[in-house]
Formats: sequence, C-alpha cells, structure tokens
Amino acid sequence: MEAYYRILNRLSPTSRLSLTSEKLTASVDLDMIIDARFRFNEDVSWYPQQSKINPFLAFTIQAFVVDSLQLYFEPTFSVKHGVRGNYGYGIFDTNIPLNSYHFDAAYWPMKAFASVGGSWWNFYIGRDHLSWGTAHSGGLVYSYDTHFYDFAYLSFFTPHFKYSVIVNHLPLWLGNSLFNEPPIWDTWDNNRYTMQRYFYLHRIDISIKNKFSLSLMEGVMVGNSPLELRYLNPITVFHSMYSWRDYPPWEPGKDITEASMVGSILSLEVNWNILTSLAVYGQFMMNQFALPHELAIHDQGPNSFGILAGAHYSHSFNTWGSLFHLEFVYTDPYAYILSSPFSSFLYMVEIPGNYSAYLLGHSRDTILLTAGAKFFNKDNTLSFSGNLSWITSGVHNKDRLTYDYEETPEAFNKRTPSGIAENKFILSLGANWQPYCWLKLGANLTGIISINNNHISGNNTAGGQVSLSASLHY
Repeated sequence: MEAYYRILNRLSPTSRLSLTSEKLTASVDLDMIIDARFRFNEDVSWYPQQSKINPFLAFTIQAFVVDSLQLYFEPTFSVKHGVRGNYGYGIFDTNIPLNSYHFDAAYWPMKAFASVGGSWWNFYIGRDHLSWGTAHSGGLVYSYDTHFYDFAYLSFFTPHFKYSVIVNHLPLWLGNSLFNEPPIWDTWDNNRYTMQRYFYLHRIDISIKNKFSLSLMEGVMVGNSPLELRYLNPITVFHSMYSWRDYPPWEPGKDITEASMVGSILSLEVNWNILTSLAVYGQFMMNQFALPHELAIHDQGPNSFGILAGAHYSHSFNTWGSLFHLEFVYTDPYAYILSSPFSSFLYMVEIPGNYSAYLLGHSRDTILLTAGAKFFNKDNTLSFSGNLSWITSGVHNKDRLTYDYEETPEAFNKRTPSGIAENKFILSLGANWQPYCWLKLGANLTGIISINNNHISGNNTAGGQVSLSASLHY
C-alpha cells in the first residue's frame, strides 16, 4: 500500500514550474528541509552512526525527451559531514550551513545524471546514491551512507530475468586519519592517491512467478589502473582472471605477503513472497576466504563474510496500512577490508579540511537484531513508526573508519564481536505529518542504553536524542 502511493506520487508530479511540448517535458522543483537534532549525552554516539544529511535547499531540474531520455540535475546547499564543530560532533546539529566553512561545495552537485532506455533496456550515467536489496538497515554490498557514487549502469530485462553491469569510479585519497598508525609514505602519487580506481560489478536477477527471486552478483575492485575493457565483458568471471598478479603491490604494505591492488566480492540474495502480505529475504556476502591448502603455505588474511536475513509483513486496518519487519545482520571483523586500501571496499571523499571514509557495505564487526513497525493512513499524510534494536559491535567498528588489515593467526581467528564488545539497546519512535501538499513535518525520539560504551569495560551509560524536521516543497 505504501509502495503504491509512493509510485503514484512519482507519476503525478506537482511541479509548479513546468514546460510541456510534443517531445519535451521539463520541470523545476524547489525543496527546503530544516533538520535539527539534540542528544542528551555526548559520550553516546549519534544513531545511526553515519546519518544521512538532508540538503537545506535543493533545486530539482528534470527534462524528459521523447519519453526515452531523462536528464536530472539537482544543485543543493548542505553542510559538511564530520567536520569538527559541525555535523556529527557536539550535542546539537542542524543541516543549515551556518557559515561558508560549513557549506559543502566540493562535489556540487551531488546528484546529476542522464538516463535513456526502452521496454527491455536502460543506460544510466551520472552521480547518485546506490542501494540494492530489500533490507531495512542497508544492504551488504552498497551502503546508503555515502554522499554519492559516480557510476555508469547498463541493464537488460524481461519480466523474469535481468542482467546488470555497473562501473563505479572511486578515486582514493589516503589521509592519515584512516590509520591508527599512519605508514611512512615514500611517495605521494603511488602510495596515497589515485584517480584511476574502478569498481566493476555485474549481477543476474531471476524471478519465478513473482513469488521467488534469486540474485547473484560478482564485483572486482581495481585499485590503480585506467578503465579496462576486459572487465566490461558481460560473459566472464572476474575471479578467474587472477588479475591481482597484473599490478605491482602497494608499497606501504610491504610487511604483508601480498599487498594486492585488486579485490573481489561475491553476493547472493534471495526473496520469497510466502503470502501476499508476508515475505522473507536474505543476503550473503563474501570478499575473502582462504582455502585449507592456502593456509598451509603461509599466513592468510582474515575471512570476510556478511549475512543478512529478515522478514516483513503488511496488513490493512480499515483506512490505515501497516508494515512490520524483523531483521538480523552479521559481519566479520575485517569485512570489506583487504591487503591494501586500494583493493578494499571503502570509499574516501576529500572535502577541504576533512576526509570522510565509508564502507561500500554494512558496518563491519557487528551483530544487529532489529524489529520495527510503521502505520500510515490511506493518503500517506500521517504516519507513526517504532524500532527496537540490539547492536553488539567489536573494536573494528568504531565511529571513525580505520584501515587496520593484518595477516596474522590472531587476526584470522578473530570473531564478531572482537575485543571489548559494545552493546547498545535502542528504542526509536517517530511521526510524520503532511498537513499540506507543500509541507511535511517530522519528529523522532530515541533512547539508548550502552553497555561497555566506546568499548571500555564497565563503562555503562544511557543517552538519547531528539530530532525535528520541516520540509517545504514548491
């Protein structure tokens, strides 16, 4: 029901500034979002760890040409994430840029793309968020935490089959903040910086009678090489290329047996609609696995797995609809991290005065169990939601992402949660109200109990946060 109204809203634009002709439709929308949040205990980190920053002001310019080509351009005014004294620190945050230093203009605009396609194919190139799967807490391959991805996407599809290819351009700048103990850099270009880093990915989706779907994805991160045609071959297996042998190793990783510049990742997803209103889903991710004969030769990097499983149920109560979900996530301590930062599945955005680092997937060294519910009226103008979560995380999942790869028996044998585990119990309640088509108001209240807070044994405390938002659309 909620999905139906979301689709209906997209097909019924409310742009006040528009132009329509026989072969061209263009529109301009203005959105203003004011967010403010306050936490009661500065020692308890914000929830979620990497919260999405809504732009304070956004202009959406769209054009559709002969029903085949879409052009999208969204200039925004927003604040930087993670700059000390601004968003992500202190007890109070707002998405309003309070001065020129807070204004995030380094990668402006953060959403712009062109898309062209037909009834059986689609090609998309530009900058946007990426996410895959039905998970409520985020997928294991693409995370919604990042500002954006620069990518090209090509897909071919029928009602029961889809083949997709994605190429992400992920330049890498290695700031000292990424390391607990920064390496001694020999040169800047070879060891710390590259513009020629690409993540190649292909995926097959199979659907059986709209009841069961299976998705298989393989990806390869090539850490420092120009765009290569061999990875664009749609009928190939990346791992069988053994392409890690084709590039010189990362020099600061010389104490590691093979500080490779290439990393592989594999993902399997299943979705099963048991009933019209009940579905279960799961995802498995692997980016490192050592076979017994490899262990017999020399120390290997730690295995890296992720598992996600969940269920959601929908039900209608007269003029109200509801959604319920239950979800479990497990990630290994070194998930997404490989023998060099260039081959690891991480992404660093250099904003003047600050480096922001993100994983391309879920938080690592984490076990998550969450249950939630949402209730909404038939017009979707009023909704209430609640979530109860338990999160236990090891020392490799802290507020600041660090590159801490090791090739030792101790690292290989680590299990989640590693070290002193931090356990958080979180209750979150929210409400959204849209009194007019141009105005939407939101509020959220979260309570947190943290055991071994910040991975300090016996440091037990409580905290919470309140967030308020107002969205205006013209």
